[in-house]
Amino acid sequence: MPLTKSTSVHLQREARRLLRAQIALKDVRYKELAHALERIGVFEEPKALTNKINRGTPLD
Repeated sequence: MPLTKSTSVHLQREARRLLRAQIALKDVRYKELAHALERIGVFEEPKALTNKINRGTPLD
């Protein structure tokens, strides 16, 4: 499947949905997620994670 703008939007929405579902299932708080991401070298504030996940913005 070629990566068109509509495909990209669809993939972003699906990724956001899956991520939010896993956060809810595992009862993880954004602060805990931020600490877990720091351990693998991704530095994001919990509030920034919340905003990016809700918007579907990729992490830097």
